[in-house]
Amino acid sequence: MYSPIEIVLAVVETAMDLLGFISNGFVVMVNLWDWKCKTRLWTSDYLICSVALSNLSCQLWSGFWFCKVFGHYNTFCQITPALKEMFTKSSFEVGGHLCFFYCTRIVMSKNCLFRFCKRIFQQSLRKVLFCQLITTLFSALFNIVMLTAELTPTSDHLPFNISSISFDNDTFEYLYNFLIVILPVLLLSFSYMYPLLLSLVSAACILAALVKHKKRMRDTTEKKKDPFIDAYRRAGVTSLTLLILILNNLVASVIILLSMFPEEDPHLMLCELVSKLYAPTFGIVLIGGNSKLRSAATRIKKKVFGMFRLHGLKKENISVHIIS
Repeated sequence: MYSPIEIVLAVVETAMDLLGFISNGFVVMVNLWDWKCKTRLWTSDYLICSVALSNLSCQLWSGFWFCKVFGHYNTFCQITPALKEMFTKSSFEVGGHLCFFYCTRIVMSKNCLFRFCKRIFQQSLRKVLFCQLITTLFSALFNIVMLTAELTPTSDHLPFNISSISFDNDTFEYLYNFLIVILPVLLLSFSYMYPLLLSLVSAACILAALVKHKKRMRDTTEKKKDPFIDAYRRAGVTSLTLLILILNNLVASVIILLSMFPEEDPHLMLCELVSKLYAPTFGIVLIGGNSKLRSAATRIKKKVFGMFRLHGLKKENISVHIIS
């Protein structure tokens, strides 16, 4: 039997999963519809769609809780944590790029070096995303192969048997230690420190930009000469919210992946709940902060409320007709 706290947490996690699927699925569908209608997609649209897809993938792979509940401890269920780790790192890195991209759009500076770095980042963003995807896939495939080899050391499907490897040469032993021990640690550190560095740099730049914009707003609100003040303020709030979300989930997911708390520890349950909140909240913040997504959500809301209003009017007319 499950305790009441576990049942409540399961209900909350299920609600968060549904909300995450709805919000991130809405982001993906809006961009796919624009692509189908041959509407021009900007770099921010590609980034937002990538973040939404990464969040959906994280939720999908973290939903394989039935492996533990129903006792299906097969090879697929054993490699599920590696797949979840892959999509978690991908979501962090793409989210860090999105925050940094918003930062470069908000921050205005006359510094030539900053403007040069900003131009290089915006022009090479797709290449950076491609390299990040290759790195994440390589680390995940390496983890899957190693887990499969540990689970089935005598399997005929593997091209080698790790337990039977013997080293007579220091060079081979060094290569083995590098591939088995050092390389995964380097990839894991890079995958988590890189988005953390992007987020910290973005936070510093956005805070500086908000201070500058606050001064500009104070000087120009009375004159009403700057029509982009509201857009700057909205973008700054959106970026800061995304940064807070990605940093919170970064800490929670690192705690979960490193198994810093025992399995039934309430702190671990809290960290898992925080990681569950990340995907739906990120999707909702994107919908509220992006003008295209916000207008699409407003149109859908008007249509839905219009349908309910029309349905209510029809019922009212039918009841009046019956009475008369």
